[in-house]
Amino acid sequence: MKILGHGAGCTLFFSIWAGGLSLSHAAEEKKFEMVTQLPPFIVEETIGPSWRYCQVPRYEVLSRCDDPTTKRLVWDFYHANLQLGMILPDRFQATRDTPKTLILYDQKLWPVTAQNAVAAMLNFMPLVRPEETSNEPDDPLMNAVLDKRKPAKTTSTGPKRFFGNLALTDVDSQSLFAIVSDVSILPQESFMTPAYVETLLSGRGPELPPWFKSGFLGLYSRLNFRGDMLVLRPMTWESIPKLSADTTGKTRLEGLLTLENFFERPPKEEGVDQELWTTQAELFIRWGIDPTGGKRADQFWAYVTRLCSEAANEKIFQECFDLSYGEVTRQLVAYAANARTARWKLARSMTSPPPVQLRDATPGEIDRIKGEWERLEIRYIRGKIPELEATYLAEARRTLHRAVDRGDQDPRLLTSLGLLELEADNRAVAREFLESAVKQAVVRPRAYFELARLRCEHLLARSTRDDGKLNAEQTSSVIELLLLATQQTPALPEVYELMAEVCLNSAVPPPPAALAAIDEGVKLFPKDRDLADLVVLLQSDNRNSTKSVNKSGPTLQDALNASMRDRLLEENKSRLSR
Repeated sequence: MKILGHGAGCTLFFSIWAGGLSLSHAAEEKKFEMVTQLPPFIVEETIGPSWRYCQVPRYEVLSRCDDPTTKRLVWDFYHANLQLGMILPDRFQATRDTPKTLILYDQKLWPVTAQNAVAAMLNFMPLVRPEETSNEPDDPLMNAVLDKRKPAKTTSTGPKRFFGNLALTDVDSQSLFAIVSDVSILPQESFMTPAYVETLLSGRGPELPPWFKSGFLGLYSRLNFRGDMLVLRPMTWESIPKLSADTTGKTRLEGLLTLENFFERPPKEEGVDQELWTTQAELFIRWGIDPTGGKRADQFWAYVTRLCSEAANEKIFQECFDLSYGEVTRQLVAYAANARTARWKLARSMTSPPPVQLRDATPGEIDRIKGEWERLEIRYIRGKIPELEATYLAEARRTLHRAVDRGDQDPRLLTSLGLLELEADNRAVAREFLESAVKQAVVRPRAYFELARLRCEHLLARSTRDDGKLNAEQTSSVIELLLLATQQTPALPEVYELMAEVCLNSAVPPPPAALAAIDEGVKLFPKDRDLADLVVLLQSDNRNSTKSVNKSGPTLQDALNASMRDRLLEENKSRLSR
């Protein structure tokens, strides 16, 4: 069974006191092989303007910019997301019940003393050349939101090797940090980067079809935000697709895959032209969502919805479009030849900015938001500069515990502490914080999953039964947490996997609510092989002859051929017979 990856983060932090500056000894004693940029650091400052706070739908904001700038940036980000919704409806984007967090910091307030100290420390590190910068999948650049701005005005003494803007994500949360300069911020260069859009496409359940994710990102590269308009520039072709007749009079398709091959063969299968497949994905999406296509956009989205949980075939295609593969192929060829610009305009009712009621942030809000940001940085630091991990971890603890020491029991704060300690492998301490957060009904599905996993591990390790299984009360104590997790977004496949594991390791028949939830997980994650294996075992458990996972409709068992099922059942024969 997959387990959620441990790792969160803390900023490289230099605490300023009247008496001087505290630096990590590790930085003084060792030259780090620096091959990528460091995340931005947040410095403790007792002078200058106070932190300001506000909430708008789906976001909370902590800002050290002046109020007019903060309001403008919040509206720009909010407005750009509304525009994106015109071509990527909300129901096809990854959603989180936890609001996204925006942290805005005025560059003019960025402490020069601290910048000089960081620059001095970085003298221990070799300079970073652009070609050395990592672009691995776990690099924050892959999740950046505010990372591609035009160069901001900087002081000549400041460090050159920090991300000025960055977004870091957990499976159920996202925090965005930006150092704000006087340079005009353009939505597509600042907020709506391809990496940000990729996080919206990749974190959704059920998972979007691969062709849609790949094609939409290609399409997005040709998109421009212009006021209340979205403008999609035409595609360019080295060789425009065409239909021609061969010597026998049979129609031949050139420059495109047949739709049967395009939809029904894996894109990485041998013999599939990956570049052509990606280009065709963009063409099909453009054709599908073109605002001049009448009802075709609704048909297109209905088709995408079907393919999130069903295998592609021409029958489904015809049911959605009222057209065959061949008929749409001819339309795609004509559409490609008639390159055009597509435009969408935001409805007037959506062009008014939301109310932004700024106020001074409370100490608890400052520490909670900064502490969660610091927690999220640890994964990055651990992978890139592990020598600094202890420093980052200590600072994250300090920030979060400062709020707890004041008596703050905000469940979001306690969740951050619980996840931080879990990622530091302090499982007993983590469980205490997570138990407290869950008692207050925190909105973080990962909190319920991690606590359920900790409870399950604890109970299985201390089982008094000869077969090592959980009794009814123990089973219930874990399942109830997982059921709560299923009521929040995003849906996490690990929740359903663990629920199936608990049912298999229970001495009593699985609760009907758990089986119904697992069946829902099957529909949400139809391609999850770990869940597939567990569902097969659960359906084969002789205790579930009358109360098994729903076998009607698409289930993961359909993805396993007979020999695979037989192998799986043989390997787990003793487990199922207990």
